[in-house]
Amino acid sequence: MKELQDYPAGPFCGVSQCAALDFATAAQTACVWADDETVGIVTDEKGAVGPDDLAKRALEIRAAVEVEG
Repeated sequence: MKELQDYPAGPFCGVSQCAALDFATAAQTACVWADDETVGIVTDEKGAVGPDDLAKRALEIRAAVEVEG
């Protein structure tokens, strides 16, 4: 695994981190966000998308699925 990088977590705050993962059989990229109430993970199992681009996509997904409660 390459070093975790911090990314903007969006309007719901919390933390967001992404990393490129190197497995023996494949490369992947993963992003995770978490706050006091939720956690989410977005992965690119083909390793075709880098951490910067996947972080942007994760922020879009988080905005679409998470609502203020």
